[in-house]
Amino acid sequence: MNAIPRLSLTREEAAEACGVKLDSIRRAINTGKLRAKRSSTNAKGEPCGKYLITVAALQAWLDGLEDA
Repeated sequence: MNAIPRLSLTREEAAEACGVKLDSIRRAINTGKLRAKRSSTNAKGEPCGKYLITVAALQAWLDGLEDA
């Protein structure tokens, strides 16, 4: 059986994958530096649910960070 590749990660998974604190991921999303989408909407059509970050968006964010 073939494994299905992951298309997106939660904020917690993204932080772990990058070796950074969850606050760094939250801050990057809130400032618009890291693209993320909410997993659902409420009855009013407002975004709610978990944040989902595509692997491509996470890679782009990492590529945009300054070298240490």
